[in-house]
Amino acid sequence: MRFAPIAVLVLAMLRPEAIVARSDALRGGLIPSYPSAETLEDVVTSTKAKAPSLLTLQGKPQRLLRSLTNPTGGVTTGTQTCPEKHCKSDSPTTTSPTGNGGSACSGLSAATLFTHNYVDESGVDHVLIEVLGPSDPADAAPVVFTSPHGGYNELVDIPPRTKDNSTYCDPSCIISRDSYSQEIARASANAFIRNYCKVPYVVINLLHRNRLDANREIGEAAFGNAIAEGAWFQFHNLTAVVQQMVVAQFGTVDVTNPNNMDVITGARGILFDVHGYSGTDWVPDSGSPSSDGSPLVQWGYRFSASSLDTDMYCPLDEVSCSGSCSIGTYTHARFLPGQSAECLVRGPGSLGTRFSDHLVRSSLVGVDPDCGYGTPSYEYPSPQAIASDCTYCNDVCSDPTDTCHYYMGGYNLKVHEHLDWQNMQGTKMNAVQAEFPQCMRFANRTSAGRAATHAAVADALSVSICSFLDDLFVSLAGMCA
Repeated sequence: MRFAPIAVLVLAMLRPEAIVARSDALRGGLIPSYPSAETLEDVVTSTKAKAPSLLTLQGKPQRLLRSLTNPTGGVTTGTQTCPEKHCKSDSPTTTSPTGNGGSACSGLSAATLFTHNYVDESGVDHVLIEVLGPSDPADAAPVVFTSPHGGYNELVDIPPRTKDNSTYCDPSCIISRDSYSQEIARASANAFIRNYCKVPYVVINLLHRNRLDANREIGEAAFGNAIAEGAWFQFHNLTAVVQQMVVAQFGTVDVTNPNNMDVITGARGILFDVHGYSGTDWVPDSGSPSSDGSPLVQWGYRFSASSLDTDMYCPLDEVSCSGSCSIGTYTHARFLPGQSAECLVRGPGSLGTRFSDHLVRSSLVGVDPDCGYGTPSYEYPSPQAIASDCTYCNDVCSDPTDTCHYYMGGYNLKVHEHLDWQNMQGTKMNAVQAEFPQCMRFANRTSAGRAATHAAVADALSVSICSFLDDLFVSLAGMCA
């Protein structure tokens, strides 16, 4: 088996022969400018069906649009929503693209830095995990995209995962793929290159979810299969390695938690976990491509729907547990000067609000005109409020005790907010999950429509993330451009 020197370091803990680093650029003498062998080795060794009719109002589909200047609906605190009360004075800035549509970035692309491979008995070499990134770390963006559920490979040597396996599922397992989530992750990397001449890192599970769920604990993820377990480990191990590469290029910043005076070291960067959801409990599938499920992007920060209830916790910074523990992600960013969990999650400068503002909806092909608004955000601060409201959640209309599902963020956010992912300690990296709706992933269900829609989503995402990071780490402004 072949492997580049850097790949040997990555695989200190599991079958080195299973990884192949395929980038010609890496073999071309650029390795010394990456983190030292000792740095990478430290990272590795220290991490050991419902189908009711479409919800209508006066014969027309109900829209989720809500005015920024005159918000209505949802749970409020007094006469204002919580982010209006605490974050209204925020003035987020936009880092304008400098790549001139890609013409200023000629020849720049994402290289394959690592792969985790499996060779079957017939000698066929299967790539199970792929990592993309810059050939030269000077071209890096401080962003790690992860795609755990967008793979296609139904490897026959791995027995299929099933929904109702009593050993691993409690009460049931999800085995369906997040269709086109991998494509959105790849398109987002290309958008960074096109807009800012910077290359983010992308970690992709190429196995179908019915073989491996890379966003679960190892038992539920792999059902005890050694091949799937190896891929699971390398997905997470390589995610930690590229996080360390971000640290090597962009550094860290220390903050103090005023609640206990603990000093928290955090990376100047972000991990973005890419997912997709059907949303048919919110808006049933009517058979029309323009009305498949909820049009909302669900943004996950490891805050539950109930903790995002603005009548219960306002601001979100009041949601905490004993000792040094804080619920939710952004456990580093929230303590940076001028920042708070409340405003980072659902203020005017939050990713959910920025993305909605930057998205060019006219570029989305054949979709619901409300596609791309999100929760939590400045417009929709409380997922629980709309998940319990028949106006937005169809299931509540038929059963007032029911609620629609909100995805708060899963295993990847839990462990990869820490560079020491297995022990969940040490240097942190702020992390967020996005569940993209069907309207963004499928568009009008044509290849051309999907490509145009994915490009528009990726453009908005690149500008939103870059601007968010520049506002967050003002001491390193321009880190994306």
